[in-house]
Amino acid sequence: MFRLGFIVLVALFLGNVAAEEVNPFEEDIQHLLEMRKICEEKFPVSKETVESLKQGIYPSEADDPNVCENVLCVIKGRGFVDEDGNVMQKNFPEKMWNAMPENCKENRGSDICEKVKNFYQCLFAVFHGNGHK
Repeated sequence: MFRLGFIVLVALFLGNVAAEEVNPFEEDIQHLLEMRKICEEKFPVSKETVESLKQGIYPSEADDPNVCENVLCVIKGRGFVDEDGNVMQKNFPEKMWNAMPENCKENRGSDICEKVKNFYQCLFAVFHGNGHK
């Protein structure tokens, strides 16, 4: 029985270590998930939109008119962007900022919703290990 308990404990520890190695931004992801709950109350989106966003697919405003406001609320709440969708470098952990592709650091767009969409896609890529320097 002791051996089984020890094996389970080691497996849990190694699983946690592996998870940390897989995604060094877990704390930031958790904070964004907390913000998502708050923003969902202010700017509700459909379950389909939530599932699309989880997969890195940003739905069109036609598919869900609240998607821009919802995502802006989340990333602004974390301090990643200001009210105009401009990136706020001072609020990024250094490791995350360094992983962010250069084109994402300026976050250009013709309007706030385009900026939000562009930044979301960049952030998703960084969190899922697809960002490049």
